[in-house]
Amino acid sequence: MDNVSHAIAGAIVAEALVELRRRRGRVVAPAFATAAWAVSIVGNNLPDADQLYSAITPAPLGYLLHHRGHTHTFVLAPLIALVSYALVAIWARLRGRARSLSRSLSREDRGWLALLAMLGPVGHIALDACNDYGVHPLWPFDARWRYGDTIFIVEPLFWACALPSLTAATRSRVGKGAWLIFLGAGLSLAWLAVALGWVPWVSALALMVVSATSFALARRASPGVRIAYASATSLLVLLAFAIGGRGAERELRDALARAKPEWETLDVVRTPVPSTPWCWQALAIQRSRDGRSYAIRLADVSPVVDASRCARARDEITAPLVVDDVRARGAIVRASFHAPLDELRASARRCDVGALLRWSRAPYVVQDPDGSLVVGDLRYDSSPAIEWAEMRVPRDVGACPPWVPSWRAPRADLLE
Repeated sequence: MDNVSHAIAGAIVAEALVELRRRRGRVVAPAFATAAWAVSIVGNNLPDADQLYSAITPAPLGYLLHHRGHTHTFVLAPLIALVSYALVAIWARLRGRARSLSRSLSREDRGWLALLAMLGPVGHIALDACNDYGVHPLWPFDARWRYGDTIFIVEPLFWACALPSLTAATRSRVGKGAWLIFLGAGLSLAWLAVALGWVPWVSALALMVVSATSFALARRASPGVRIAYASATSLLVLLAFAIGGRGAERELRDALARAKPEWETLDVVRTPVPSTPWCWQALAIQRSRDGRSYAIRLADVSPVVDASRCARARDEITAPLVVDDVRARGAIVRASFHAPLDELRASARRCDVGALLRWSRAPYVVQDPDGSLVVGDLRYDSSPAIEWAEMRVPRDVGACPPWVPSWRAPRADLLE
């Protein structure tokens, strides 16, 4: 997820704890509330500090292999929690508040802050597991990637549900202004996406209605009701996308089973249209029954409406596509990529291509006339240009990339 969403999640958890303690009759000092928000927001964002060291492996592999890497594992969560707590303490000292903060916090307060610091990286991993990029939280015991395929990396509905309540709960004017700017940016981007044909107009309109409703409630409700509303509606958004995603995958698998019985579906990569849990774009990774080739099919899918009413799948991209024509009410496959499995496996034996395949879930390899290879992932192939999730490698293998982590290749089912 984006860092604004991680900050929102951290603020919700912190404010929920503050309100829970108040309802139990505890006196909650302003210093504790401020520290709780700070520790939780920092802890929910600190795992993304992996970008500070991703350059140890040359681009683009550095980002692809190290982002959502070791800092997104449960085994390192306690260390990240400790750093989060320490950073907030350093911040308080730099602002000259360390002594007053120390006097205001009881041993119980410090225990709750430690819990928030620990929940931060765990919550970050859980949110990141909800989209199609994936995480491997169980490393080093299990190096496989885990994918939730439930929400887009930036989901404005979360912002619309939570930001009005958080704005009302925030004491500083700067903080209130920041939340409002983020919400305004999210609403503006939604209408821009409508203009570009990426999002149905009804989704942007629904986003405005949800925002207005959230503001109306935040103005009138008590602090406890506000944070309960923000928490419950955020979970409902996640639930709606989870149900929609499962239905979308079922529609696509059924359509392919009828239209392409000679192919076995190994995996379906689901990505929702933002703020639209009834519209999905999907990639079906298939292997031919004879075991000689594989295909990646690009589809528009909907478990609710006719799939033709959802945004069109990508057309011009780097990977060479062939026209496909699988049409059902809930799934439309417009194009697909095909390649012999022997070619993919031969390329995987190169150390540079093999490194990228430790990350790529929908891999493709294309040979240019000069013998060089273009290697990428169809999840993030959005134009004919070589982008951040693709690389060109020379015909002859040079030096192998350093510091390649031991992640299990997502497409081991095709490579073995």
